[in-house]
Amino acid sequence: MRAGCEILGWLPVLQALGMQVIEENPNPMFGKLVQVDLPDSPNSRFLIAECGTNRTIAVPVSSEAKTAVEAGAMSYGVPVEVYKMMKIRT
Repeated sequence: MRAGCEILGWLPVLQALGMQVIEENPNPMFGKLVQVDLPDSPNSRFLIAECGTNRTIAVPVSSEAKTAVEAGAMSYGVPVEVYKMMKIRT
């Protein structure tokens, strides 16, 4: 299933599955944290954000993330305060 989602792109798959927005940051580069029910998958949270190339991306994130900023910081392995200072996020 994951390979198919990678080929199609996560964003259309998440939209088709009725994703629920958990939290949305006003800055599109920080994006929004969403959740979706994926059968047979331990991961149900994704970060949808604008990357440094102005494309919208959707990437799986930790199920422990409570906000989009926290999810992004966790994906880089840095504290939220450091992540907020980054000029380009991908």
